[in-house]
Amino acid sequence: MAIATASGANSSRSLSLVKNYFKKPMTLVVAILSLLTLITEFMFSAAANDLVADFAAAAGQTDVSTSGNPIGYLVSGIVTLCLFMIFVFSISPSGGPTIWFTILHVFSVLELILTSLISLVIVVFEIVFV
Repeated sequence: MAIATASGANSSRSLSLVKNYFKKPMTLVVAILSLLTLITEFMFSAAANDLVADFAAAAGQTDVSTSGNPIGYLVSGIVTLCLFMIFVFSISPSGGPTIWFTILHVFSVLELILTSLISLVIVVFEIVFV
């Protein structure tokens, strides 16, 4: 039983250290900058679509469909939400931001795996075609 108590005390101390770190206003600043980046990404995507449509109209084409990357928008939105929620749950005395860290950890692992696979494919194509 003493091990469980020591483990529980260590866990609560770690949680309080994390909450104190993410209570800082810099976390909120990073979350706001992430939200602004997401908004500008939407705006530039819409502006690029208009520009492509104008070029297509000038070239005489009528059916040009361009769209942004919905997966990129979704991932950016979820990461931004996680940053805001980490800040909010770090401020509240009862809540713990652990679920939001878990989501960010999953995205990090997926990004590492995808980056490794894409790098491997690029190396294989370079070897085959060179």
